[in-house]
Amino acid sequence: MKNINEYFDEIKEKYELKSDNQLAIKLGISRSAVSQVRRGGSVSNDTAFKMAEMLEIPEEEIILIATAERCHIPRDTKVWRNILARFETSEEIGNWRARHDSNVRPTGSKPVTLSS
Repeated sequence: MKNINEYFDEIKEKYELKSDNQLAIKLGISRSAVSQVRRGGSVSNDTAFKMAEMLEIPEEEIILIATAERCHIPRDTKVWRNILARFETSEEIGNWRARHDSNVRPTGSKPVTLSS
């Protein structure tokens, strides 16, 4: 499973950012916040949501990782990582990716009709 630093690196690559300072500006956080995460800290949920949007991934995925990284008790971290593992293998994540990657409806969804 990835950690927040790996997502930072993906954002830098995707947006062709050359430094963590540019990353901080793009995320709207301080350079010191990026440094803290690089040294083992975690991001706020607000930053995690922004990262998910920038990477076009499910918010739940990065929120679960950020939550796991904020835990200081190994047992709690393991619980959050297990939840993430179940989420990644669930049908729900496949449906989300289908909607966002190809603009198709997930299987089983009902069409929406508008009435005037």
